[in-house]
Amino acid sequence: MSRDGNKQLNGELEIRDSHLQFIFHDFSETDLSLEIPYDEIDHVTYTKVYGIKPKAIAIHSKQGNSNVFVVEDTKSVKEKLETTLLINHSKSKK
Repeated sequence: MSRDGNKQLNGELEIRDSHLQFIFHDFSETDLSLEIPYDEIDHVTYTKVYGIKPKAIAIHSKQGNSNVFVVEDTKSVKEKLETTLLINHSKSKK
């Protein structure tokens, strides 16, 4: 999604066992989705959209890319994702 909100895609963000998945509502009858494996995520931050205080989270990849997701409860989603990343990171070290 662009910072100005002109390229928003409606969908649902799901925290899965091994990856973060965004399923597009407009393409629900297709196989299109965005999957970001946890081992490719560097960090998660709050971000502003439309200049409004954090109404979104940004997922930053180890490759330097970022994806912004507007979510209803930024704090809850960020905390859950960070916990999932820690658990996933601990599993990958074993």
